[in-house]
Amino acid sequence: MSLKKGLSVSMAAVMSVGMVASVSSTSEAATADKIIGSGRHETAVKISQKGWKSAENAIIVNDSAIADALAATPFAKNINAPILLTGKNSLNAKTKAELERLGVKNVYIIGGEAVLPSNIEENLSSEGYNVERIKGNTREETAIKIAEKLSEKVDIKEVAVVNGVTGLADAVSVSAAAAQNNMAIILSNKKSGINASKEFIKKEGIKKSYIIGGTAAVSQSVQNSLPNPERISGGNRNITNAKVINKFYSAKNLNNIYVAKDGSKSSSQLVDALAVGVLAAKEKSPVLIASNELALSQKGIFNGKKFKKIVQVGGNGNEKAFAEANNIQKGKIKTGKRIQSLYCKNAWYDINDNNKKIVFTKDTFNGHPCKVISTPDKYKCVFEVYEGNSVKKYKIDGMTELGVMFCKYNEEKGKFEPSSLLTESPMKNGFEKCYGTWINDFTGDKLEVTKNSINGYSYKVIKSDYDEGTYIYIIEADVDGYNLEMKFEYEMTGNIFLSAYNPEIGEYEDLGVYMQL
Repeated sequence: MSLKKGLSVSMAAVMSVGMVASVSSTSEAATADKIIGSGRHETAVKISQKGWKSAENAIIVNDSAIADALAATPFAKNINAPILLTGKNSLNAKTKAELERLGVKNVYIIGGEAVLPSNIEENLSSEGYNVERIKGNTREETAIKIAEKLSEKVDIKEVAVVNGVTGLADAVSVSAAAAQNNMAIILSNKKSGINASKEFIKKEGIKKSYIIGGTAAVSQSVQNSLPNPERISGGNRNITNAKVINKFYSAKNLNNIYVAKDGSKSSSQLVDALAVGVLAAKEKSPVLIASNELALSQKGIFNGKKFKKIVQVGGNGNEKAFAEANNIQKGKIKTGKRIQSLYCKNAWYDINDNNKKIVFTKDTFNGHPCKVISTPDKYKCVFEVYEGNSVKKYKIDGMTELGVMFCKYNEEKGKFEPSSLLTESPMKNGFEKCYGTWINDFTGDKLEVTKNSINGYSYKVIKSDYDEGTYIYIIEADVDGYNLEMKFEYEMTGNIFLSAYNPEIGEYEDLGVYMQL
């Protein structure tokens, strides 16, 4: 095929090494490459030059109105056509020259005259190209027209569903995988859902539907109307992108991965990811979209998988993510910062995770390498842990008399959450951690808690909960025939906030803060 010929020189060394011996480390597996033009038109041309020595077919889309072209990648891959770009007013000169280099015979224009006016179509026809415009009255209908063209070539049994307005990043995330698997991309919108696609789904006998994005993008009612639906979504476009890659590219060893801008600053920046989707599909390689840095779940991809090449597509926004991806593949994650030595002296026990044992060294967490991001003071530390295809972020938030305040980063919510207390010895589980003698530092009142009684009164625990660093226990005590409901709030600091339920006002009333003797 032309792809193999076009890449034979640049990949020969990597392929020959792979044939002689198995890869023993990620640093041997990945090499860096870039496809960057002086602008988006030239970048698309360079993608074409990378993947096609010649081509009978080419697809042209408006460089600033990519919504119509979101569904084009599977069709482009099937007819072995690069996706090229042009402005609205006239055919771009670099694109025109690339059509000539490729020896193109058939040009497919995506979108109506409002997107690419008739003068471009007429210009191409006058140059001797067979021109076909694929369009609908809406972007959703255009996607179906493209899907129908694809169905003339292959038997479509799966679809990927994205929001045609807010889900542009989701569409480019799945485009290469959809093309590789002969999957049509259909668009949904907030008002009409997938009404434009229902007849196509029925006629084609679709057996499987992948919904890309959350319910805010593609509603639950749309999901319920689809055949055998499966939703792939994350807290933002980058996490969704990582989940798409992990879903459709499960192998540990892959060909290449293309790193393009994620469109977070402007949806038009997604055009590089759109243009490279066909090349990625031909190589059975994913497209990763990122901005200034990789999401944690994207870092996990580079830590857990091995790529022959990591390729930056386009510039002005994805350079840092590209560099970060290459460093992770090579195992270069250290920053020069270290976890403070006071945490490295002893083993610790995570009381919120069944007393799981945790051992720190200056740059490892339970034997897994760490990237220490910051040490704001001698007690606090933020670091990432690289373990297989998972990268997690933690924060040591200081020490108390009981142990180390430990927080985990919730990537879906984008924030640290108080997670647990690390103690020097295993701590009792459940309400048992409240056993002992406690004293109200203000009143001097004592609280004796044993397995069987509280200050001599029998009790039972009726509810247990945990909320952002606080263990909550609701107990009922039999106090001289009176049923007293009390709430123990055990904070990681080691204090208990005690309150009693007042049925007359329907609320708990504060009984003070108790500290253990």
